[in-house]
Amino acid sequence: PPGAIVALDAPPTLRSYRVRFGDSLSSIALAHHVTVDGLIAANNLASESRLVPGLLLTIPEAAPADVVTSHEVQTGETLAEIALDYGVTQHALIVANGLRHPGDISTGMTLTIPGVTAGFGTIMVGDGPGQCEDVTVERSGTGYFSRPTRAAIVSQGYHPWHPAIDLSADTGTPILAADGGTVTYAGWSPVGYGNLVILDHGNGWLTYYAHLESVVVGCAQWVRRGGLLGTMGSTGNSTGPHLHFEMIRFGEAIDPNGYIRFD
Repeated sequence: PPGAIVALDAPPTLRSYRVRFGDSLSSIALAHHVTVDGLIAANNLASESRLVPGLLLTIPEAAPADVVTSHEVQTGETLAEIALDYGVTQHALIVANGLRHPGDISTGMTLTIPGVTAGFGTIMVGDGPGQCEDVTVERSGTGYFSRPTRAAIVSQGYHPWHPAIDLSADTGTPILAADGGTVTYAGWSPVGYGNLVILDHGNGWLTYYAHLESVVVGCAQWVRRGGLLGTMGSTGNSTGPHLHFEMIRFGEAIDPNGYIRFD
């Protein structure tokens, strides 16, 4: 009718990002919660485009929040088959369901299937309460890593289905930054990590610190190597106090034993 106000849909939100040395399409997509295909389409890139430092990329609208579904295990199914069917990693299923290893499933069990991206070797934490928005990483770490907690023993090692190191000690044990980095996640994660801190080290490296009892850092904060992040706990899908520690390089899970001495 005349004089009526018609609401118009808002245009998609577009952001920009300037490529830094060591960036890849997968690492940029992971950091901004978009898909590689979305980046390619928004910037008219070839799938194998080489990213030149200084190039300004358009970041498309972020993907919608992860959808969590469930799956009832059928006779003869393996965790690897279920992960493949849903396009997630085995590790994603293990963390989301509090499993110790891939064999911890049985016929009739109901598994939570988190909305994650396969191929990165790690769960994407999605839009949990601890997610930091629009953090600009302006500083880089040294590239050398130290133990994230001093008084702890290795309770579970690195495996393809557990691309992390678990370090056990008493609740309240200090958790330290393995290298200097900017906080991009600080708080509760809805996909099994419990209280989680993620540091972006500005050089292609990310480190994850999960199951914390407390978190003492905030979004966009720079934390020096050895700086306090929080304390050890047993939050999320956890059996007893321990630190679940992951190292990610350009979007791929890396065995921390190659960079840190744990014995």
